[in-house]
Amino acid sequence: MPAPTDKLFTYTEGYFLTKSLLALWRLGLLGDADISIDPDKVAADLGCDARLLRATLDYLIIRDVFVKDDGGLYRLSEHGRELAPYYGYLPMHVGAYEPIFGRYEEVLRGDLVYGRNLRRAEHELVGGMSAMEEHLLAHLTGLMDQMSFTGVLDLGCGSGRMLSQVLRRGPDLRGVGVDQAEQACEKARHNLAAEGLAGRTTILHGDASRLTELPAEVLEQVDLVIAMFVMHEIHWQRSREGVISCLRSIADVIGADGRFLMVEVSRIAAEKPRPGLRFIPEYQLVHEYSHQRLATEQEWRDMLGEAGLQVLRTEPAGMCEAFCFVIGAQTTT
Repeated sequence: MPAPTDKLFTYTEGYFLTKSLLALWRLGLLGDADISIDPDKVAADLGCDARLLRATLDYLIIRDVFVKDDGGLYRLSEHGRELAPYYGYLPMHVGAYEPIFGRYEEVLRGDLVYGRNLRRAEHELVGGMSAMEEHLLAHLTGLMDQMSFTGVLDLGCGSGRMLSQVLRRGPDLRGVGVDQAEQACEKARHNLAAEGLAGRTTILHGDASRLTELPAEVLEQVDLVIAMFVMHEIHWQRSREGVISCLRSIADVIGADGRFLMVEVSRIAAEKPRPGLRFIPEYQLVHEYSHQRLATEQEWRDMLGEAGLQVLRTEPAGMCEAFCFVIGAQTTT
């Protein structure tokens, strides 16, 4: 049985390890599994303190993330290279919420209120999500191999990478993206234009939960709707009835034969300790503090049912404990 101090130091180790890796990510030193770091050169290029950069890398040698070769260059260890595809979790899961949890007590006291005088760092969220998208998109596009559709609507389209992946599947496919962040819309338009897809896409600055306010003509061909980690935001902002209203609008858009792909993480109950459970407790906590609320898979099924939709299949989404519902209209017998 580990001593209490050993357990406590495990917590502090996680803190310093995460902060060190996140700092290197922000400096652009974790994006390449084959990176080779000369601390003096990197410090000069980036305007860092070479001594402190070396101290960070030495600490990460002890924690088995980096090794130092005979020439004094720092490279990712075998363990560090295994982690390389997943470093995007650091800004997405930690960096984006530092503005909140860096002032934890003030938020708890109500001195700072999310949405009024406090926000998460959206650029960290977008940067981390973009780094992780390859894993997620591969799973979702694999599901689409078994579907027939002519137009796709991406709710919360972000950078437009999902639309790009979908539209590359056929020259006749058309796409619509909706995002409430104008900056994200501009980036999506730029990215899709760079890939020669602007003529087949419409990017709208708007509220994904209010589809009835979108121009009806842009939704006419849509028979596939995608919502990746969007519905839990609507769950908080619009309440359960607001979610059901949004789902009814989606049902109207896809019609009797269309499909809705919904990616979410299931809420867990705080009834007992859950040793070994990764990601979800922390994910659930940061979402409560940023005015987003998870629901259980059964709660989602119930809300979908009330909206006239049903889950046809459930698949792992390729990101931690996220799942994907393949959803269609309810059938009558």
